[in-house]
Amino acid sequence: MGARGWMVVTLAWVGLLAGAAGTASATARTAGPRAHRPLPTLGVSVGTATPEQSVPTTITFTGTATAASTLRAIVRPAGAAGCAASFGADRDANPTESVVLADGVTEAAGGYSTTLSWTPDATGADIVCAWLSGGGGDGPVSAPVTVRGPQVPVLTVGFSSTPTASTTFDIDYTVQTDQPLRLLSTIRPAGTSPACGATQAADTGANPDAYVVFSGGAPVSGGPETTSVSVKYPAGVYLICTWITGPQPREGDAALATPFTVGAKPIPHRALPAHLRITRVGARVGSRITVRGTSTDGLSGRLTLTASCAGSRSRGATSAAGGRFTGHLPLPRLCIAHDRINVAAFWAGSPDYRRGETIDKAIVDSAGRRTSKPLLFSRIVRVGRRYRDVFRVRPQEITVGPVKLEVRWKRWTAREAVATGIAHPVHGHYPVSVRVFHPIRGRFACLTVARTAGAGRRVRRYGLGRLGNSTFAWLHVRWLHRRASGATPWPRPGCSA
Repeated sequence: MGARGWMVVTLAWVGLLAGAAGTASATARTAGPRAHRPLPTLGVSVGTATPEQSVPTTITFTGTATAASTLRAIVRPAGAAGCAASFGADRDANPTESVVLADGVTEAAGGYSTTLSWTPDATGADIVCAWLSGGGGDGPVSAPVTVRGPQVPVLTVGFSSTPTASTTFDIDYTVQTDQPLRLLSTIRPAGTSPACGATQAADTGANPDAYVVFSGGAPVSGGPETTSVSVKYPAGVYLICTWITGPQPREGDAALATPFTVGAKPIPHRALPAHLRITRVGARVGSRITVRGTSTDGLSGRLTLTASCAGSRSRGATSAAGGRFTGHLPLPRLCIAHDRINVAAFWAGSPDYRRGETIDKAIVDSAGRRTSKPLLFSRIVRVGRRYRDVFRVRPQEITVGPVKLEVRWKRWTAREAVATGIAHPVHGHYPVSVRVFHPIRGRFACLTVARTAGAGRRVRRYGLGRLGNSTFAWLHVRWLHRRASGATPWPRPGCSA
């Protein structure tokens, strides 16, 4: 136990108590015939059963004073002798090892309670001694105290990868402490000494060629936290020595020895090419995409399939075996009939075969066959939580902006289609004639609506466009080609203004 310094303490008055608490000890006195006051008492209790070095704890003195009295108390290493008869005698017997908790604290007559703070500066067995003078006095009373060291619940050393010769790898130190301490470590060949020294200084003294990982130590507190260092060593057997020290220099709190082996660098093996190739892609509206292809004969494993169409994507997977693969994946959500679709097959690679990728293109058909007549966008319907665009031949209902058109078709060719019908705006209705034209990739891109009754003949021209990357809509051509519309003509340049 080292020398202890003097300490300034703070007093906390709790109030009157009915009797003595903790390890109270009363000194009996001879009572005269008129004695009727209670004898003075003094007791001491420590706030925690396991005080810890460098962590403040409380010591409470309680009892009853028959008159204004003075409290004196010290804490010191527990030697062979107990507390002396008086404060001065105990101080004289232990001049350098005592920490004065109270030296003349006044206690008023009656019940009292005084709480003092004490921060142990070393571990070991201590004793608290207290005296109450005045009104007959009491003491000494004592309480044994055992101070434990800082707690290190977690101390582990691991590796982020298998140590390999001439290859950089990380050593991970994971530490948890209940107060600020320091992490020390060395690395050296295990053959020089199979065990670590009690301290870093002792270990490096016996092994001067050891590598000191943290010069001066790395601060650690709380956690668990991981500190990593990158190292590179030739093949061999090594030893990592780790210490946790503090709060005072060279005070050991925990230690760990971690042997490890650095393996020889493996002979490089050159992987073969995967040689992926898509031989057939089938894509149908309302169905899934079928992909067939070939690969290197010896390739066996999982392939990733992707499809992209109209700004939307889908994923799937299959397995390659015997130089072939066949897989399926969903049609992308925004993909409709006559859209171009890109399909890719991807191999992530392995020690035997390198990464590989192949891409093919196809045209989405409707119901598995090409239609000879162009399709017309009619409206949007909700399917579950999503919305779907409806393209048909001779649809009886068309949504143009906020207006619904009910039409009957008179002519439908590969170049144009003509119909008459009734327009149903928000209020009322009126007769109209409809013409659709400009077929692109199997769909009409332009539509005109002419009002056939009322004052004058008004003709409005609409173009097919996408709203963002989601659904289709018929928009006035002048508005469709403006950036402020938030839409893009389909396909570009679409229906001209």
